[in-house]
Amino acid sequence: MKGLLSTTDLAVGFGKKRSIEHIDLQLNAGELVALIGVNGSGKSTLLHTLSGLLPPLAGTVHLQDDPIDALRADQRARQMALVLTGRPQVGLLDVRTLVGLGRQPWTGHFGRLSSEDRERIEEAMRATDTLRFADRHIGQLSDGEAQRVMIARALAQNTPIILLDEPMAFLDLVNRILVFRSLRDLAHASGKTILLSTHDLQTALDLCDRFFVVHDRTLWTGTAAEARSGNILKEAFRIDGVEFDPNTGAFRSR
Repeated sequence: MKGLLSTTDLAVGFGKKRSIEHIDLQLNAGELVALIGVNGSGKSTLLHTLSGLLPPLAGTVHLQDDPIDALRADQRARQMALVLTGRPQVGLLDVRTLVGLGRQPWTGHFGRLSSEDRERIEEAMRATDTLRFADRHIGQLSDGEAQRVMIARALAQNTPIILLDEPMAFLDLVNRILVFRSLRDLAHASGKTILLSTHDLQTALDLCDRFFVVHDRTLWTGTAAEARSGNILKEAFRIDGVEFDPNTGAFRSR
């Protein structure tokens, strides 16, 4: 069965320098997938390439049956939402308006919101606990609150694929777990494909269906159970004096 998003012998990077190569991956409906790797390994570059923001250095990316570079931006936006790390620079837009921008691929040239659009916006804000500051502008929010707003905008976009680059970066432990659970439940209940990069390895092992692990310019793929029981996490995060404990899903000093 062909995945919602797939690659064939993909290489990603900048200029002639390849960060990851020979990538053959498939993202299927109804799964939450964690993208793991050390800083600078190419996780963000991979997400940017999968979304069409960066051209591949080799190989292809397909959205179902279509090469991604053959699709217009609005066609991609109806199939895939992307959440980047960092606070959005959107001036004095209030939160509800910003989340509503996620409906742009569906509202046509004039951007008029229908009752269905407004319902999608409300659902996305309820799922991310952002309704309580819907009328505040983004500059009044903490980094963690602003990040939840951007996740809400992606949910409002209502695409079958969602890519998130470190969506938990500014969230405390409790909110990281809550957002992880919300994304897992969304993927399983609605059949969406959700791929997120994260450094929260323990929560990812508990809640994600599959893992993509970047190591030595290659991409390992497997289930959470396979990642926990195998050697890939030990190899990918090999640091003197620190080792991965598969029983706890965490790193410890030795």
